[in-house]
Amino acid sequence: MKYTIRDINYFILSVSNGGFVTISLSIEIVSRFIFNNLIFLVLQQENVLVNPVIEGQNIYIKLIMSLILAPIIETFIFFLLPFKTLKYFKWQYLSFSKCFVLIASILFAFNHCFNFVYFLSSCFGGVLMAIFYLISDKRAENSYLNTTILHSLYNAFVILFNYF
Repeated sequence: MKYTIRDINYFILSVSNGGFVTISLSIEIVSRFIFNNLIFLVLQQENVLVNPVIEGQNIYIKLIMSLILAPIIETFIFFLLPFKTLKYFKWQYLSFSKCFVLIASILFAFNHCFNFVYFLSSCFGGVLMAIFYLISDKRAENSYLNTTILHSLYNAFVILFNYF
């Protein structure tokens, strides 16, 4: 049976927020694992997806920065502001959704530009979070809060895998 883009879109939009969070986190974790292992195989470098900003900090500082501060600030700057800006100027040249996903994911990735692999991984994560933001907005839910929670959950998984 062939599926069209409309069928896939309907499936994604019909999945509950909990289901989409699970799907997003699963894709993020698998992509992080693939990026990390691919770089290890090609460049023989281990764990290139470690954030050097928090690397030297004690565990409590890492947790506060990664689970609370970074999701709140980054979601505001890289998702809420571009979304509200595009809506305010009534963006009509490209599809609003595509433009928002592109802008938000690239801005998000540039904030995580510690190396090329980290940039690519963050860009992919930014795409998922931007789509999640759009879905939450379409459902008239608190997009900012939902995306901040998704971001925090993802960071929690990263901390678990990288540091424990």
